[in-house]
Amino acid sequence: MQKTQFIDAMRNIRKRFVSFLSIVFIIMLGTGGFFMARYTARGVGSSAAAFYKTTAFKDYELASSVGITEADLERVRNVEGVAEAEGAIVLDGRMFKEDISKAVTLVSWTDAVSIPRLVAGEQPQKQNECAVGEDLSENFGIGIGDTIELETADIYNVSPLNTRRFRVTAIVDHPDYVRASTTWTVILPKAAFNREGMEGRYTRAFVLAENAEQENLFYSAYTRSIAPTTERLRAILPELEA
Repeated sequence: MQKTQFIDAMRNIRKRFVSFLSIVFIIMLGTGGFFMARYTARGVGSSAAAFYKTTAFKDYELASSVGITEADLERVRNVEGVAEAEGAIVLDGRMFKEDISKAVTLVSWTDAVSIPRLVAGEQPQKQNECAVGEDLSENFGIGIGDTIELETADIYNVSPLNTRRFRVTAIVDHPDYVRASTTWTVILPKAAFNREGMEGRYTRAFVLAENAEQENLFYSAYTRSIAPTTERLRAILPELEA
């Protein structure tokens, strides 16, 4: 910029100083808002990634309408790149408590993959004990020590639950459903399910990939790191489906 242009610019700024300050302020607001949104998103993503690592959030989920057996799980565990495969039972059901009736998702407690995080109370162990999701507890006032009733449709031609009435022993955050306000969750110990009638079968398999915990699952590096394992699992699907 030539000297005369600079002098003329400064003169115009002095004449319209209030307008100049307004423009500067708007630019500062826009820039500040951009960086605040960017770093807030990064912070939320980092917190979420840390939560999912702590709870060993699944990298894959296999589902079957005819059941997943221990032999199926062992076949999956033997795939190169798979760290763990754990059977789970996930069913649609309904919860009743006094005048409350809500559609819920019943999930068996898992110990190695997608592990529920205790918010309060103790892990349910007995066939008549359960835990409820934190959002379900907060929205409908269900607390530790309360009794709820659960029902679900028959599966494999048998009732999948050993009892109908359950005592709440814990409030939890389940990594699959954390703060999913459209899905209310009740987590049950495996002892609550009619395992004999179901012939020991599961409805889902939660699968954990090796070394996946080293990557933030919100970034493309995570997808790239598990891609070889993904292809190996796809290769055995025809065998499992048969």
